Amino acid sequence: MSAQHGQGTTIHSVTKAGTNALHGDAFEFVRNDRFDARPYFSFRRPSLKRKQFGGTLGGPIVKNKLFFFGGYQRTTLRQEPVNRVAFVPTPAMLAGNFTAVASAACNAGRPINLAAPFANNRIDPTLYSKAALNIASKLPLPGDPCGAIVYGSRNIANDGQGVGAIDYQWSDKHSLFGRYVATTSESPDPFTLTPGNILTAGLGSDSLTQAFTVGDTYRIGPDMVNAFHLAVNRVAVSRTGARLFGPADVGINAYSYVPKALALSVTGGFGLASGTDSTFRTTTYQTSDDVSLFRGTHEMSFGTNIAQSRSNTNLISAPGFVFNGSNTGLGMADFFLGRPAIFTAASPNALYMRQWNVGLYGQDTWKLTPRLTMNYGVRWEPFLPQVSANGRVYNFDIDRFRQGIKSTVFKNAPAGFYYPGDPGFPGKSGINKQWLNFGPRLGLAWDVQGDGRTSVRAFYGLSYDYLPLQWRIGAGRAAPWVIPFAVSNPP
Repeated sequence: MSAQHGQGTTIHSVTKAGTNALHGDAFEFVRNDRFDARPYFSFRRPSLKRKQFGGTLGGPIVKNKLFFFGGYQRTTLRQEPVNRVAFVPTPAMLAGNFTAVASAACNAGRPINLAAPFANNRIDPTLYSKAALNIASKLPLPGDPCGAIVYGSRNIANDGQGVGAIDYQWSDKHSLFGRYVATTSESPDPFTLTPGNILTAGLGSDSLTQAFTVGDTYRIGPDMVNAFHLAVNRVAVSRTGARLFGPADVGINAYSYVPKALALSVTGGFGLASGTDSTFRTTTYQTSDDVSLFRGTHEMSFGTNIAQSRSNTNLISAPGFVFNGSNTGLGMADFFLGRPAIFTAASPNALYMRQWNVGLYGQDTWKLTPRLTMNYGVRWEPFLPQVSANGRVYNFDIDRFRQGIKSTVFKNAPAGFYYPGDPGFPGKSGINKQWLNFGPRLGLAWDVQGDGRTSVRAFYGLSYDYLPLQWRIGAGRAAPWVIPFAVSNPP
């Protein structure tokens, strides 16, 4: 790993600048449920249709001067698994009779007795929660006395990958290129595909990843080359949960930041997963310049790269209820009585992060002998920490805690916590800059036989790697900006 390369993965690829002949290809790969067998416990074969198809085309625009290349691949998936199992309320449960669902036949040979004051596994229906009855009315009908239902959940996914390239040979000394790569992924919420069954509710997603690069290579003289690059990378992901009904729609006195969304889990029964709405937007702007000099057996190079990354993340959660049987011994009975074991909720979480990355290097590749080559150099890569544009970061200092020092910004925060604006807090990042990050590099390559077929390599280097841009997302979920809480056995 030479000094030219800093943190992150390094991938080397060499592509031809263009051709005066027109070339292309096309392909398709198919999978179909006609080739599948029926699962033993299913009444029919699962549906599966998956296709991958696409092609490439490249050639000249201006002979010997301007060339193009383009390619596209699309993958489509249509699937409907038919072996999902849930347990929903039965007419007997609605009438207050839990004898069947609590029997050994419905509980793997282990009978369940409802806790006092409920005798003979019966509950007076007048004690039922109106919200539970409203939710139960929206569920599919059961298939047996245990409440079992076997159903399918459709899955549709559309993925696409595209690439485009332009190469221009200005002169024998000067060339330019442009590259664009994009990846898309679309997957709707399964409930929109199976609207008759709310048990299929989940998350839908839509994402677009793009990378655009332009480069300019100029041969300054017979022994000097300059390469300049500009790049923009962007990732945009959006996830949206199913819109079924909110707490107020079924009679629950709870606020939801997400309209028509509610998360619910009944142990040994069913679950409703509206999911967490979220958006992720990360954009990186980067420029680099590299100069190479050739002097006898030396190939010297030096250069710089500068990048700025911007990340905007938003998370919004719906309230959630867990019924696990801790009150009556049976999750479904707890559900009908409106006695959740856990209630969770949180306010929206927004985190906007910014970061600069800078690198400078100098190196020399020296051919000591026809069979022995040495590469040595040094790289300077200061750590410029992530900055929270909306100030949602904090630090905890044990010494401040022991001394009882409290924040002057958020005066109700516990001792030891301090925030942007407090004395001693580093800006809006919470981390001090590190300027003296120098990484020496030394490598040797020995051609054993002198025929280029077998080589022995040795390398020493000091490199730096930094935390991802969203590493402070946990701080953004904490008080005072986001108020997450969980209540056990709420009234």
